[in-house]
Amino acid sequence: MKLITRFLYLSAAGIMLLTSCAKEQTESYDKFENQALEAWMTQNRRELLKNYQPEGGYYVEILAAGNPDAKPVNDTACWVKFDFSGRDLSGNIVLTRRANEARQLGTFTKYTHYVPFYRYCGTENTSLMEGTFLAMRNTLHLDPDYAAGKGVDPEFLLREGSRVRLYLPSRIVGNGVEGDGGYEGSST
Repeated sequence: MKLITRFLYLSAAGIMLLTSCAKEQTESYDKFENQALEAWMTQNRRELLKNYQPEGGYYVEILAAGNPDAKPVNDTACWVKFDFSGRDLSGNIVLTRRANEARQLGTFTKYTHYVPFYRYCGTENTSLMEGTFLAMRNTLHLDPDYAAGKGVDPEFLLREGSRVRLYLPSRIVGNGVEGDGGYEGSST
């Protein structure tokens, strides 16, 4: 009996010793998502790596600078037109408001109203995707060489006519992109 008791005490002491030395290994999901997005950008859009926006953790591509005489969007409250397609890192369209893309995907339905979203953009975010709101309300910090190639200032503000492509982590996509894949005309 003494042998069994000693064996149990020794086993319990060994287990306590092992567990007391173990570190808690928790990493945030955001860290891994940031790493995945950065790896994808490195492989697919290397020229945009220096267009990283620390507030929100996203990347910006300027498609059109917009009307240089117009006031910046962050200087006013306005309605914004979104004609977009949301894609995952594999390139799969997860939501589209474009009929032609839905036809190409084989997800077009006559019951879906394929029109751009219109959202109000004020000083508080009430209905915009978080990443879109951040891009519209904050100064976008661009790589100076990239900005020169696009003919814009490295400290860029969106304005009427501006068109950008945002590479967003899921944590700032949020509002307005939810859907079940049917009514929205997207693939599932």
